[in-house]
Amino acid sequence: MADTNDPLRAFTARLLEYRGAIVEFDGPGHLECYVPADVQERLGIAEYARLAFAPDPSPQSRQIGLDVEWLGRFQSLLDGAGNQLRVSLDVEFQTPGSPERMLEKSLLLGNAVYKLLRVDRIWTTYYLNLLRYTAFSEETRDGLLLIGINGATGNLIEEGADRLFSMGIEADSEALAFETEGMLPTEALARRLETALPERLDAAVAPFLSLLRRRMERDLARLHEYHDQLRRESLERLRKANADADRERLRLEAIAREYAIKLADLKEKYAMRVDAGIVQTLALSMPVARFSVLVKRRKGERRIALDWNPVTRKLEIPACEFQASVDPTREVCDDRLHIVVPTALGPCWQCGKSFCRVCFPVRCPKCGLKTSEATPGIGLIP
Repeated sequence: MADTNDPLRAFTARLLEYRGAIVEFDGPGHLECYVPADVQERLGIAEYARLAFAPDPSPQSRQIGLDVEWLGRFQSLLDGAGNQLRVSLDVEFQTPGSPERMLEKSLLLGNAVYKLLRVDRIWTTYYLNLLRYTAFSEETRDGLLLIGINGATGNLIEEGADRLFSMGIEADSEALAFETEGMLPTEALARRLETALPERLDAAVAPFLSLLRRRMERDLARLHEYHDQLRRESLERLRKANADADRERLRLEAIAREYAIKLADLKEKYAMRVDAGIVQTLALSMPVARFSVLVKRRKGERRIALDWNPVTRKLEIPACEFQASVDPTREVCDDRLHIVVPTALGPCWQCGKSFCRVCFPVRCPKCGLKTSEATPGIGLIP
């Protein structure tokens, strides 16, 4: 049973059938189903239910959406099943016709040169991690975030991860048909995911944060205007000859205290906390074109591997070894040839010495300032 026009409806239908329900598609955007007692209890629906996946004012229909409530109910039906899935996808393709030109467009090294050694057809495994996040403030926002990692190279899949995920979910095979070599250990993959999450999560919640900021600025302006008016009125009375000076000074102190309390209340009201967790990990094994590249910096050199994917038709960008940045530009350090974003080789803000944040992850080698403080705007890898 498939529904390419509505993935949520297709998922719901497959999940209900998996739990023993009888399901029928009922026109665009609807499902009719007869469900067992345990499914009724977990989803909060009757034995017969008409589920709507598009706006439907009918009282006989239950509206389904990608909100926290329904995602939680679906998760309860899974009982942990489906959290991890391993599939293989055999794709026939030809190696890109101009690998040197493709490499020139994709590999942006600001201070080093490189040479393409060879291109091989090889199998690799992508770990496509689907995460659900919830941002809590005076309101809540939730959504899904997909982060893909090449298990052999450790590089992040910045473009096309959603397409690979969809193809893997729809694949029939549930067994790994081909062994892959040189896979990163589980700890390294978890570390890569942990460092990739903050910057991408910031981008996902940015619209909500912008909305909160506008509301907070509006409330701050109103609060300031109100208390400033009270303060000016009290000062005006204080200037009069017959004013009770002690009384007005006490009033001014009370206005200042109340203003400070209201500011603290606003800060608490608009504070935002974001929780995120993995909903599903798809291990997708498929053939790729692996570019073996020799990177040279002064008298040193190192080999790196970049995979070209025949589905996305994109060549990977080498992962920054300091943080999982979305910035595609890379530079190479002199000492150990670490490949990092340019700011990770920038000068210390205290003494001005340029240094590699991977070689010196704790402190500046000249003045001893903490690396996280010497490099504002960059989070230190935990």
